[in-house]
Amino acid sequence: MNTQEEWRPAIGHYGYEVSSHGNIRSIDRLIADVNGKRIRFRKGVLLKPKISTTGCLCVYLGRHFNNAKVHRVVCRTFIGLSDNQEVDHIDRNRKNNRASNLRPCTSTQNHTNTLKQSNNKSGYKGVCWDKKRGKWLSQIAFQKKHFHLGRYDRIEDAARAYDSAATKYFGEFARLNFPKP
Repeated sequence: MNTQEEWRPAIGHYGYEVSSHGNIRSIDRLIADVNGKRIRFRKGVLLKPKISTTGCLCVYLGRHFNNAKVHRVVCRTFIGLSDNQEVDHIDRNRKNNRASNLRPCTSTQNHTNTLKQSNNKSGYKGVCWDKKRGKWLSQIAFQKKHFHLGRYDRIEDAARAYDSAATKYFGEFARLNFPKP
């Protein structure tokens, strides 16, 4: 899938362009000195992003914009994004800021598209060992409610029960244990 890189003016960031591949550049411009007497030409350049503390790519877009998150600029320009929305990276790679990999979402939807927790011992999202009953427990949380999906002898059955519920409650934002091809 080798798509052509498309450039558009960055919405909300005058003097910059953003590409469908997640690149940002300044545009060619004329700059006047402080007195306004001398005008010079400045060639536009491709901006080099830096990695923020959260792992997102950011670029400096002048005095008024400071550091802008690349995924937000791309999504706002190519897909449409309001200020109260978040951006979800479909493949969970925060460095892949292609327009085709981004989608606007709510905070809740963005959190459902996460991996299993780092302290997970079962290896499957939504599955833990019920020591008291000696079975695998499947559970899910949705809209601040906790749902028990059942106890299973086999860990795979518990993981599939979670996948079924995640698909029902989270739809396209569900992060499944057994992704469908």
